[in-house]
Amino acid sequence: MSTPVIAIAANPALDEAIEAFRRALSHNSKPAEAYIHYMGCLTDRLIGLFMLEPVEIAQVSPTQRKIVDFAVDTGSKASSMLTAQIWKKVSTAQFAAVSRDLDKMYWAAGADNGDVPQLYYPADAFFAQNYQKVIDACAAGRGRQELDLMLQVLNRMVDDVLQKFFLDQTRHIEIGFITRKALDVSIAGTRSACHAVMQKVVKDFSDQQLKDFMSHYAQTLKHK
Repeated sequence: MSTPVIAIAANPALDEAIEAFRRALSHNSKPAEAYIHYMGCLTDRLIGLFMLEPVEIAQVSPTQRKIVDFAVDTGSKASSMLTAQIWKKVSTAQFAAVSRDLDKMYWAAGADNGDVPQLYYPADAFFAQNYQKVIDACAAGRGRQELDLMLQVLNRMVDDVLQKFFLDQTRHIEIGFITRKALDVSIAGTRSACHAVMQKVVKDFSDQQLKDFMSHYAQTLKHK
């Protein structure tokens, strides 16, 4: 029986970064540098997925675009600054545990995922049911009828992605109080910026814009 998952397609840059990290770790050859590069590629991929690509599809107004640009700037700056600070001195032994987490999230390209490698995590059944309801409503041109549910679903997905792909791995390493506080603040800022895109931009979309917008996001709900 298949399980619903949230899956993020890994573009070539991200997939290559994952393989480079694995090679560096197996050869004990600067895994920290490779992991920091991977996190940068992952950040770029998620900013594209959650912010840049959807608003291009929906053809937002200049005012809405400013909100998105602010969110992108917030997310990218926070990630690049803290990623190096957190991971640059991590030992090879600690990275082994991080790598095991990455292996569990990696879904190799194959017939069951459109021949595109993915990073994924299991989704609970109730969330997946609501997500599918939103996808179906938008596809049928009734997105505004389910707008509140749609915003709940997308905000929850943003929160879960930040937790699963950025925060969970830090449990394997020692982080000082000040760095941990900085990490919490940056994640909170990124989360708020992403939510602002949903609340200030997406909520004003027409049914057609929601149809186009959700056709982009529908690809993230898969079964494995």
